[in-house]
Amino acid sequence: MNLLSLFFYSKELTYVRRTRLLGITVETNRVFGYVTLIRFFGIPIFRAKLVSYEKKFYLFGIKFWSTSCSRDEMDKHNLLLQIYLIKKALNNKLTSKYIVSLCGAPSGEMFLFFALLEQFQKVQCNGEKPILLVDKAWKRNICYMFAPGYTCVNIDIPIYTYGALKLTDGDGITIFSLFPTTHYLRQDDLIRDGKAHYFECIAKDLGVKVAPVYLPRPNVKWKGAALNTAKKYKLNLTKFVIVCPEASTASTIPNSEWVKVIDVIKSLGYDVYLNVTKQHKEFKNEKQFFLKHYELMELAKCAQLIVGIRSGLMEILAVTQVPMIAVYPEIPDRIELKGVKALDNLNGFTMKKIPGLNLKNNVFEYADTTPVETIIQNVREVLNSEVNG
Repeated sequence: MNLLSLFFYSKELTYVRRTRLLGITVETNRVFGYVTLIRFFGIPIFRAKLVSYEKKFYLFGIKFWSTSCSRDEMDKHNLLLQIYLIKKALNNKLTSKYIVSLCGAPSGEMFLFFALLEQFQKVQCNGEKPILLVDKAWKRNICYMFAPGYTCVNIDIPIYTYGALKLTDGDGITIFSLFPTTHYLRQDDLIRDGKAHYFECIAKDLGVKVAPVYLPRPNVKWKGAALNTAKKYKLNLTKFVIVCPEASTASTIPNSEWVKVIDVIKSLGYDVYLNVTKQHKEFKNEKQFFLKHYELMELAKCAQLIVGIRSGLMEILAVTQVPMIAVYPEIPDRIELKGVKALDNLNGFTMKKIPGLNLKNNVFEYADTTPVETIIQNVREVLNSEVNG
């Protein structure tokens, strides 16, 4: 059998089907069927690659031809690839003929989508629960929080689309790409012109209406894990503030400003949990430890205040109704996406226009042009009211 395999075998890998006959090995793309590689006794003779928006062809390692690939072609390629990866992950035993791709979606957009999921399911999926597709482990955690009854698959590969919103393959499987680049191009133009809020833009593109966000059901395991970790780092769970000085899609505020805020919080007798993903020398003495999104939400329920840069995480934590101070910085240019000024960011992404987030009127928002002294005064007022209340 081993001797026979030297002359012939066929094997299916992640993206390609590899076939060997005598000394010739051929690899074929499993999604689209075209030949990607030909080897003769291990020596590459022919290779085809799809890189960005260009198909490249090589003979003996030398590129001899290339042709451009349109955005529509690339979108089709990426969506069919996502369907293929779902089928592979589930051994072709799909629980639905509908797939919702959240690849490339930030946490805030995911949070708002789940408030619209029931409507979307009725309007776009004929009432059938779609399979949720994500490209990061932390996104799967968010799915566990807000869509616990849905199948969620993490392909752990960033596959994005430019303009495609929907595609159906030959087996009748339909995939929705919820947040392509064109969604953000339209949205940001409207926000810069002061004509829309980003939740409205999401609902419009999905063909549904804005609906209230909600707090996931209490989970004893999540809470236990969060509190045990906090106790390990000796966080004062009866009197603490969560500080979130990072945001992946926004400009940063100098750490020196956050140090001023933290110093005031401590001077008022409160402990601080610093939620960061990177090491900062200015914060080396602060209590910081990793928590999953659902664990952090459980910890946040015990806090007296949450303060930080406006981000998807802050949006998720706001649903706990714990007092919050959010600072809106400028959003920088991102490849094809133009930047958004701090004040436009505040007006277009304000949490006060998201149903369900501000029931107690305790979310305070500022553009990053606001003097840090004003924010510190707000911190004092909130924490003093906690003591007096």
